[in-house]
Amino acid sequence: MTQPSKVDGRRRPLLTIACALALTGCAGLGTTRPEAPLGPPDAWAAELPARARADISRWWQHFGDPELDALVAATLAGNLDLAAARARVRALRAQAEVTGSIARPALGVTGQGGRLRDDVFTGLFGIPDQSRTIYQTGFDASWEIDLFGGVAARTRAARAEADAAALGVEDLAISLTAETARQWLELRGQREQRRILSARIATERERATLLADRVRAGLSTDAELAVVQADLATLEAALPPLAEMIDRTGYRLAVLGGQGPASLRSSGQAQRLPDPPVVPDPGLPAELLARRPDVRAAVLRLDATGARIDAAQADRLPRFMLTGLIGARGDEGRTFSVGPGLIYQLLPQIRLPLLAGGGLKAQVEAREAEQEFARQRWGQVMLDALEDVEGALTGLTRTRERLTAQRQALERARLAETLATARERGGLEDYFPVLDARRRTWELEEAEVQSAVRLLTQTVALYKALGGGWREEGGTDPEIKAAGERSDTGVTVGSGRSDDGQTSSR
Repeated sequence: MTQPSKVDGRRRPLLTIACALALTGCAGLGTTRPEAPLGPPDAWAAELPARARADISRWWQHFGDPELDALVAATLAGNLDLAAARARVRALRAQAEVTGSIARPALGVTGQGGRLRDDVFTGLFGIPDQSRTIYQTGFDASWEIDLFGGVAARTRAARAEADAAALGVEDLAISLTAETARQWLELRGQREQRRILSARIATERERATLLADRVRAGLSTDAELAVVQADLATLEAALPPLAEMIDRTGYRLAVLGGQGPASLRSSGQAQRLPDPPVVPDPGLPAELLARRPDVRAAVLRLDATGARIDAAQADRLPRFMLTGLIGARGDEGRTFSVGPGLIYQLLPQIRLPLLAGGGLKAQVEAREAEQEFARQRWGQVMLDALEDVEGALTGLTRTRERLTAQRQALERARLAETLATARERGGLEDYFPVLDARRRTWELEEAEVQSAVRLLTQTVALYKALGGGWREEGGTDPEIKAAGERSDTGVTVGSGRSDDGQTSSR
């Protein structure tokens, strides 16, 4: 009868290593990304205004104003929130590398020395001193074999979080450019309102002066004069708050650019509002969700939770570790050598969790709950993105309708002022109807400026909602993308896999 062969004790560590390396090629605990809690609609619910296929990569340039271009460039280059977000991305990327390094072999150099006494009674009773100095040096190595993919899963999660943070920087850059453009438009509108208010005050002062003359001539009463003077005082009281708004808007623009509030210097003179830029075609809702950085970041965070589920499941399985040492030992009478002084050690280790008080199972359940939370957040971010576009489209349409009606009213008011002026010059009426018509014209001009500013800011809101910074040929504009310093992750919204073939979450 053939006796079973026995494995040499010296070969057991080598066999353990070989088995571990063979099993390392086995598939880890891969899971798939869950479906989104909702799908994109087929079309927009809001009425679409007249629009054109416009490049939204650098949409602020459609306003055609060098001042706005300079302000946006200053914001992208100097905003401190952007700088802090970039630093956080770098930290997350470095931490992802730290996490991944656990699965790689580690090698170090060790050295030690000391005095060794062979007999505690040395020196007593005539026993000669047999102590000696010993030295030892060598290389030590360790390697945790990621057999079930736990370390790889944690690394995927860390990298997904870093890429999501980078997309968050892109989203922040888009928001800051939109905020810069909105504040700039508000500043233009506020200065124009101050010009109109000053003209209204001049008209009321002229009217009060004429009425005072009529009171002295006995043609009007003091009560009529008091009403006009009260109107004048009300208009004059509106100037300081408007001046405060102008100052605050200027401070905000400076801070957006990473400068002190008082660093923005401008003439303060009223300037013509820019013409409304072309309204971009919103495309299909599914296209919006595929390019919005906040939606893509939500997908990556969902993938990260799936990878954490894989890691939690791997923690319930055995872990394998190899540690080794090779070096040399010497003493005062013997130098380092490869012969008797050579030392080496190879120690395979295995750890199998048996009892953990239910903690490991609860950890998996916690990660699964986190995944469901991330899934629902993904759906909410999609809803918010759709709402942003729908709201901007509705705002554009209704504001345009209001502005058209106000401009018609303003045209009629100017005609009434012209006719009143002609009658006054023809001696048919006194000057008061002219002042009344002029006051009405100024009131309508002020309302028209407010609506014009709102139309422009609604256009900015639409560019932002559409993911401003996206290029027609695909990808984010380099100036916006540079803010995130993000690597290409190939995220496809609604898919169970990313483009690199990795399954990431369940």
